[in-house]
Amino acid sequence: GSEMCIRDRLGGDGEMFDTLKKIFKPYERVFLHLLRNPVTIRYPEERLIFYPGFRGRHLLDLDTCIGCGLCARICPANAIEMVPLEGRERPTVKIDYGKCVYCGLCVDTCPRKALTNTDLVEISSYEREDLVYPPKRLTEKPKIEEILPMLKRRIRPKIVGSHVVYEEVEE
Repeated sequence: GSEMCIRDRLGGDGEMFDTLKKIFKPYERVFLHLLRNPVTIRYPEERLIFYPGFRGRHLLDLDTCIGCGLCARICPANAIEMVPLEGRERPTVKIDYGKCVYCGLCVDTCPRKALTNTDLVEISSYEREDLVYPPKRLTEKPKIEEILPMLKRRIRPKIVGSHVVYEEVEE
């Protein structure tokens, strides 16, 4: 009775195996992914070390800055403003990170290389005004230990075959 009905529906013995194979094929992919190392990291306990050339928060060298304003003129987001600074003859850089798109044009354009990028991406605030960095604040090298006190290890991504693995880096 009912056995015959199922076999007829599946189309015979060989076709039954093919049908079961089709049913379980997606689960094979899921099972293989369960065996892989995770691609995600446990931020903020773990933090990636970014590659050279990464464009994070800016660092300003006031001794090198000549106040030419090229950075402010080239900024596509109008995030840079030249402001007077006490004790300096020429104006210097103020950056609004609420507007900045981290394109790096300001860094590339600076004739004296007074503006550089750091690997700091942890720029957040509850107040928009706190995202505006005056020249003095831009000169302070960010300390990751103060920003992420829960940081336990720095890791670097490494591609092995077709997989990404993470190796811990001592700093």
